[in-house]
Amino acid sequence: MPMIVGFLAPLAGASALTTAFLQIGAGVGLSFLSRKINSKKAQSASAPTGIQGSLQLDASTPRQVLFGTAVPDGSLHYWQLSGENNALLQMVVILVDHECDSLTGLYVDTVLKSWDPVTGQVDGYGPDLIVKFYSGAPGQTAASEIVVNSGGRWTADDKCTGMCYATISCNYVPEKFPNGIPKITFIVKGAKLYDPRFDSTAGGSGAQRWSNPATWVWTDNAATVEYNVLRGFSSGGLPLLGMRVPAAAIRFSDYVSAANSCDEAVAKKAGGTEARYRINKVFNTLQSNREILETCSGAMAGELIESGGIYRIMAGVTQPVVAALSDADLVVKKRYTVDPKRPRSRLTNAIQATFTDPTHGYTQMPLPPRLSSADEAIDGGVVGPIRLTKTLDLTAVTSRSQAQRVMEIERKRARRQAVVEVTLVAKWFRLEPGDWITLSSTRRFLPSPTFEVLQRRVANDLTTTVTLGEVDSAIDDFVAATDEINDDQVLDLLSAGPPLNTVAGFGIANVVMSTGSAASAPALRATWIPILDQTVTELVIEYRRVGDAVSQEKRVSNPAAGAAIWSSGVQGGAIYEAQAIAVATPARAMSWSGWQSAGAATAPQVVQVAAVAEYIAPENIPPAELSAQDKFLAGLSAALGEVQGSVDDRLLDIIADVQEMALSQLQHRQQTGETRARILVEEQTRQTLSESFGSYSVMVDAALATITGDVLGTSNAVNSLTTRVTTVEGVVDANSAAITAVEATLPGKATVTAVNSLTTRVTTAEGEITTQGAAVTGLQSTVGGHTNSINQIVALDGVNKRYALVFDNNGKAVSPIEINGNGKLLTMALALSQLKIYDPGLNGGAPIQMFTLQTINGQVVAALNGTFIAHAFEAGLITALKANLTEIIGGLFRNEANTSYWNTETGDLQVG
Repeated sequence: MPMIVGFLAPLAGASALTTAFLQIGAGVGLSFLSRKINSKKAQSASAPTGIQGSLQLDASTPRQVLFGTAVPDGSLHYWQLSGENNALLQMVVILVDHECDSLTGLYVDTVLKSWDPVTGQVDGYGPDLIVKFYSGAPGQTAASEIVVNSGGRWTADDKCTGMCYATISCNYVPEKFPNGIPKITFIVKGAKLYDPRFDSTAGGSGAQRWSNPATWVWTDNAATVEYNVLRGFSSGGLPLLGMRVPAAAIRFSDYVSAANSCDEAVAKKAGGTEARYRINKVFNTLQSNREILETCSGAMAGELIESGGIYRIMAGVTQPVVAALSDADLVVKKRYTVDPKRPRSRLTNAIQATFTDPTHGYTQMPLPPRLSSADEAIDGGVVGPIRLTKTLDLTAVTSRSQAQRVMEIERKRARRQAVVEVTLVAKWFRLEPGDWITLSSTRRFLPSPTFEVLQRRVANDLTTTVTLGEVDSAIDDFVAATDEINDDQVLDLLSAGPPLNTVAGFGIANVVMSTGSAASAPALRATWIPILDQTVTELVIEYRRVGDAVSQEKRVSNPAAGAAIWSSGVQGGAIYEAQAIAVATPARAMSWSGWQSAGAATAPQVVQVAAVAEYIAPENIPPAELSAQDKFLAGLSAALGEVQGSVDDRLLDIIADVQEMALSQLQHRQQTGETRARILVEEQTRQTLSESFGSYSVMVDAALATITGDVLGTSNAVNSLTTRVTTVEGVVDANSAAITAVEATLPGKATVTAVNSLTTRVTTAEGEITTQGAAVTGLQSTVGGHTNSINQIVALDGVNKRYALVFDNNGKAVSPIEINGNGKLLTMALALSQLKIYDPGLNGGAPIQMFTLQTINGQVVAALNGTFIAHAFEAGLITALKANLTEIIGGLFRNEANTSYWNTETGDLQVG
């Protein structure tokens, strides 16, 4: 019987599960049989987002690579139905395209279930739901549970080599699967990776080798993942993703430092510890290497820096300072710029992000935003607070604590705004982007002593121009107990600006405090740059006489005031010095400002005594005895002295700047002289070209005159030729009339009358031919006593046309071929009981039957040879089949031996 009937017959008694699965299986299921054979077609370069673990029903799904522990989408590779009433559904799902470590868990219809890796049974379903995991390791065998029920469609050779996959065996039990086929999501520990820290031949210590993947181990260390992406990740020797950077082009010391930082144990608010930076993400081969590397760096709040062909993997932690620079390291004559603030277009004072939450089925969840009204007020200025938000994609992070640490680091980085550009002397040409340095200057204002090298340019003389970005050691400070925010909290955080660790601009001066109408006391006045850091609660000032070892203490409860005066413990006629330190809550390390001297002795103590008339020299008159005018003049004189000292210092700076400008002007004049010399040479060259162009113009004018004369001569010749042609045309017209007369009758030729008579006779003959209706042409040959003939019949009546060939074998007409047409429709009839085709070069020239006429259920039908369909539906040969059948109409469905059948008209059903 035809194979199409045999293919549908087993489905006659299919269960409800079979029907439900066919709704998706018949349309798309078989197309997955060749998913890994054909190359991928690009559809979208974006990475999977939103809810993870959705089974892909697309034969062109891009290849996937899983780092860490994550939920892959998976793609349906094969399915089959078997068992009584086809109640057993089995599927092969490709998880990722490389070897994985293990299956750690699974969800059934979004419910996390325990799973027995030995029996494959899923908790709550017993033997009715069995999941088997195949890691993709070398030597992987075919899934025997699929082979045994496949009927030869899935064989022992179908091993899915180099691919991690799972098989699902689902036995339809309505009570256990009330919603039909369950949705199963897999939690997989992904790729095994190479870590050079454990390779004794690469600078580390251990047995791992880049050339031998069998020595690699699973890890979710963010720096190690980034290292492997740089080197290039392959499966079975075939590259999947990455840049294929050689090991020598990745700074080993930087990698070790970053990987060790990622492994450091840090505290969590909920208790316990976790590794600082991990990554858990499924990437696909349509994503760019840049996108994948940025995701890796973002998961550890780090940077990937390329400098001179060398890659530096940097984790988001405080880096060691590699150089301490001062004014002596700067090239004075080179440009020195300081930008203390970023433009508003680049400002950030709020951070928001999403991460992948394992406690919510590995879906993407928002994190509490990190906000600061203090920073918003600073950025808004006079217009009022303004929120400037930056959004982070932390979907590669599965730890809420880790994600918040990354957010806080990014918030702090955004508030370190100062950028400095200086040129350093030649000995610092080895500085690289990513290095941390300190820079102190007594001549230049610097907002911070610590900077990161952002860019560098090395001149021919090895002087190096560097662009420095403000940074400090507090950038990765994070106290989980106070800094980690609960999901139900919205906190107003302190400013993320650089934390104050010293009192800037501290100094002291002598003053006199009035203690009565005629008494005064010496006092000290301390000044500093007002402190706006809300965590600084007070200042502690220590003061003493110069030369003393013991100091006294003054506490200031308002650090934002910027000044304080006190007389307690201050003696007259002594020179004092003082230093200050800030106190913060919560407490953190602070530095003393350093001792600052008042520079002069304090005024004497003045007390009230009985009035005694005596002469006092003007220079000895105490301030209390001076009139208001005299006090003003004395204060003005003292202030003038202070101002004069400041002016002198400023004049020295101005003189240095003027000298630098004069040297620059001299160099400019020298360059200007050279430029004027070049201009003079260019003018001379221009004059020479102008003269040459004049000579060339004279030559062009002469050539144009010659060409004009030639054109005029040619025009006259053309006019003469036109006249001669006109004369010839007249002669031709006369001869034409004569020829016409000759054509009417020629000696020995037919006249026009004779031709017309012949036309009439031909027309009459055509009519007779038409009425004949058909012409028969025959061809006959006799060989060995057998006579064969071919007769050709052509009928032409002007409307209906018929063309036929009749083959005669020993007097028997066989296999006529007839074609009829009425001008609108065409009918072709073949008198055949069988149709066979053959190729002399194939199958020994033996013909193969294509179809035959059969009587089925009392009706004669044409049936295709079942062999063709049988071969076509062998597993793996037809890779894409889609059927959208809303109705199947048939009378009798039976097997070839007629031992099993189903008559849809009578309702009879027999299984024999």
